[in-house]
Amino acid sequence: MSRRPAALLLRQLRRDGAVFEIHDGRLRVEAPSKVLSKDAKRAIREQREPLLRSLATERHVLDLPLDEFEHQERAIEVTVPWLNDTLWFVPRLEHIELLIRDGVGRGRIWTVLELRDLVSVPGMRREDLEQIGRLRAAFDAEIVSIQDDRQDSGPAEHRLPPRREAP
Repeated sequence: MSRRPAALLLRQLRRDGAVFEIHDGRLRVEAPSKVLSKDAKRAIREQREPLLRSLATERHVLDLPLDEFEHQERAIEVTVPWLNDTLWFVPRLEHIELLIRDGVGRGRIWTVLELRDLVSVPGMRREDLEQIGRLRAAFDAEIVSIQDDRQDSGPAEHRLPPRREAP
Protein backbone atom coordinates (compact mmCIF):
# COMPACT_ATOMS: atom_id res chain seq x y z
CA MET A 1 0.00 0.00 0.00
CA SER A 2 1.64 3.15 -1.16
CA ARG A 3 1.13 6.51 0.50
CA ARG A 4 -2.45 7.59 -0.21
CA PRO A 5 -4.96 9.98 1.28
CA ALA A 6 -6.49 8.87 4.58
CA ALA A 7 -10.02 8.74 3.14
CA LEU A 8 -8.91 6.33 0.42
CA LEU A 9 -7.05 4.18 2.93
CA LEU A 10 -10.12 4.06 5.19
CA ARG A 11 -12.35 3.10 2.29
CA GLN A 12 -10.08 0.35 1.02
CA LEU A 13 -9.44 -1.23 4.42
CA ARG A 14 -13.10 -0.97 5.46
CA ARG A 15 -14.14 -2.67 2.22
CA ASP A 16 -11.78 -5.49 3.19
CA GLY A 17 -13.34 -5.80 6.66
CA ALA A 18 -11.38 -3.39 8.86
CA VAL A 19 -13.16 -1.45 11.61
CA PHE A 20 -11.67 1.85 12.76
CA GLU A 21 -12.37 3.51 16.12
CA ILE A 22 -11.00 6.31 18.21
CA HIS A 23 -10.67 5.23 21.83
CA ASP A 24 -9.23 7.65 24.39
CA GLY A 25 -7.66 9.65 21.57
CA ARG A 26 -5.95 6.60 20.11
CA LEU A 27 -6.61 4.95 16.77
CA ARG A 28 -7.80 1.35 17.04
CA VAL A 29 -8.13 -0.97 14.07
CA GLU A 30 -9.70 -4.40 14.12
CA ALA A 31 -9.48 -6.51 11.01
CA PRO A 32 -8.81 -10.03 9.80
CA SER A 33 -5.06 -10.74 9.84
CA LYS A 34 -4.90 -10.99 6.04
CA VAL A 35 -6.20 -7.40 5.82
CA LEU A 36 -3.62 -6.01 8.23
CA SER A 37 -0.55 -6.84 6.18
CA LYS A 38 2.80 -5.19 6.91
CA ASP A 39 2.09 -2.67 4.16
CA ALA A 40 -1.34 -1.88 5.60
CA LYS A 41 0.06 -1.43 9.11
CA ARG A 42 2.79 0.86 7.76
CA ALA A 43 0.23 2.92 5.82
CA ILE A 44 -1.93 3.24 8.96
CA ARG A 45 1.09 4.41 11.00
CA GLU A 46 2.08 6.91 8.32
CA GLN A 47 -1.48 8.24 8.03
CA ARG A 48 -2.33 8.15 11.75
CA GLU A 49 -3.08 11.87 12.18
CA PRO A 50 -5.09 12.25 8.95
CA LEU A 51 -6.99 9.06 9.83
CA LEU A 52 -7.84 10.45 13.27
CA ARG A 53 -9.06 13.70 11.67
CA SER A 54 -11.15 11.81 9.10
CA LEU A 55 -12.73 9.61 11.76
CA ALA A 56 -13.50 12.63 13.98
CA THR A 57 -15.16 14.39 11.02
CA GLU A 58 -17.20 11.27 10.25
CA ARG A 59 -18.36 11.03 13.86
CA HIS A 60 -19.35 14.70 13.87
CA VAL A 61 -21.38 14.43 10.66
CA LEU A 62 -23.04 11.15 11.67
CA ASP A 63 -24.07 12.63 15.02
CA LEU A 64 -25.88 15.55 13.39
CA PRO A 65 -29.68 15.57 13.52
CA LEU A 66 -31.26 15.58 10.03
CA ASP A 67 -32.23 19.26 10.27
CA GLU A 68 -28.58 20.21 10.89
CA PHE A 69 -27.22 17.78 8.28
CA GLU A 70 -29.52 19.48 5.77
CA HIS A 71 -27.40 22.64 6.05
CA GLN A 72 -24.07 20.87 5.50
CA GLU A 73 -22.13 20.70 2.26
CA ARG A 74 -21.14 17.07 2.76
CA ALA A 75 -22.58 13.98 1.16
CA ILE A 76 -22.16 10.71 3.06
CA GLU A 77 -21.43 7.42 1.33
CA VAL A 78 -22.26 4.38 3.44
CA THR A 79 -22.20 0.63 3.16
CA VAL A 80 -24.98 -1.46 4.60
CA PRO A 81 -24.81 -5.22 5.17
CA TRP A 82 -27.96 -5.92 3.17
CA LEU A 83 -26.86 -4.24 -0.09
CA ASN A 84 -23.82 -4.83 -2.30
CA ASP A 85 -23.60 -1.20 -3.46
CA THR A 86 -23.01 1.84 -1.31
CA LEU A 87 -25.76 4.34 -0.50
CA TRP A 88 -25.42 8.11 -0.42
CA PHE A 89 -27.12 10.48 2.03
CA VAL A 90 -27.16 14.04 0.75
CA PRO A 91 -28.32 17.25 2.38
CA ARG A 92 -29.96 18.86 -0.64
CA LEU A 93 -31.32 18.17 -4.10
CA GLU A 94 -28.35 19.86 -5.80
CA HIS A 95 -26.11 17.01 -4.64
CA ILE A 96 -28.13 14.45 -6.61
CA GLU A 97 -27.12 15.85 -9.99
CA LEU A 98 -23.44 15.87 -9.02
CA LEU A 99 -23.52 12.23 -7.95
CA ILE A 100 -25.50 11.12 -11.00
CA ARG A 101 -22.92 12.89 -13.19
CA ASP A 102 -20.28 10.78 -11.40
CA GLY A 103 -22.17 7.59 -12.32
CA VAL A 104 -24.10 6.99 -9.09
CA GLY A 105 -27.62 5.68 -9.76
CA ARG A 106 -30.47 7.77 -8.37
CA GLY A 107 -31.77 4.77 -6.45
CA ARG A 108 -28.64 4.81 -4.28
CA ILE A 109 -29.06 8.48 -3.30
CA TRP A 110 -31.24 9.54 -0.36
CA THR A 111 -31.96 13.19 0.41
CA VAL A 112 -32.72 14.53 3.88
CA LEU A 113 -36.33 15.08 2.79
CA GLU A 114 -36.66 11.46 1.67
CA LEU A 115 -35.10 10.17 4.89
CA ARG A 116 -37.38 12.39 6.95
CA ASP A 117 -40.44 11.11 5.07
CA LEU A 118 -39.34 7.51 5.42
CA VAL A 119 -38.73 7.58 9.17
CA SER A 120 -41.99 9.45 9.77
CA VAL A 121 -44.10 6.48 8.67
CA PRO A 122 -45.65 5.00 11.83
CA GLY A 123 -44.61 1.43 12.53
CA MET A 124 -41.68 1.43 10.08
CA ARG A 125 -39.41 -1.44 11.06
CA ARG A 126 -35.74 -2.00 10.26
CA GLU A 127 -36.70 -4.85 7.93
CA ASP A 128 -39.04 -2.49 6.07
CA LEU A 129 -36.25 0.07 5.65
CA GLU A 130 -33.90 -2.61 4.32
CA GLN A 131 -36.48 -3.85 1.81
CA ILE A 132 -37.21 -0.32 0.59
CA GLY A 133 -33.49 0.36 0.25
CA ARG A 134 -32.89 -2.83 -1.75
CA LEU A 135 -35.83 -2.19 -4.07
CA ARG A 136 -34.91 1.41 -4.60
CA ALA A 137 -31.30 0.57 -5.49
CA ALA A 138 -32.30 -2.38 -7.71
CA PHE A 139 -34.73 -0.29 -9.72
CA ASP A 140 -32.63 2.88 -9.60
CA ALA A 141 -35.80 4.42 -8.21
CA GLU A 142 -36.64 7.81 -6.82
CA ILE A 143 -39.18 8.05 -4.01
CA VAL A 144 -42.07 10.26 -5.08
CA SER A 145 -44.18 9.91 -1.96
CA ILE A 146 -44.80 7.59 0.95
CA GLN A 147 -48.40 6.80 1.79
CA ASP A 148 -49.47 5.29 5.09
CA ASP A 149 -52.67 3.28 4.82
CA ARG A 150 -53.59 4.35 8.36
CA GLN A 151 -53.59 8.04 7.45
CA ASP A 152 -56.71 9.63 6.09
CA SER A 153 -54.94 12.26 4.03
CA GLY A 154 -54.59 13.16 0.40
CA PRO A 155 -57.06 12.60 -2.42
CA ALA A 156 -59.32 9.59 -2.06
CA GLU A 157 -57.99 8.04 -5.27
CA HIS A 158 -54.48 7.91 -3.71
CA ARG A 159 -55.55 6.24 -0.48
CA LEU A 160 -55.02 2.53 -0.01
CA PRO A 161 -58.13 0.40 0.42
CA PRO A 162 -58.77 -0.97 3.91
CA ARG A 163 -56.72 -4.04 4.80
CA ARG A 164 -58.60 -7.33 4.59
CA GLU A 165 -58.31 -9.75 7.44
CA ALA A 166 -56.93 -13.17 6.58
CA PRO A 167 -59.57 -15.96 6.69
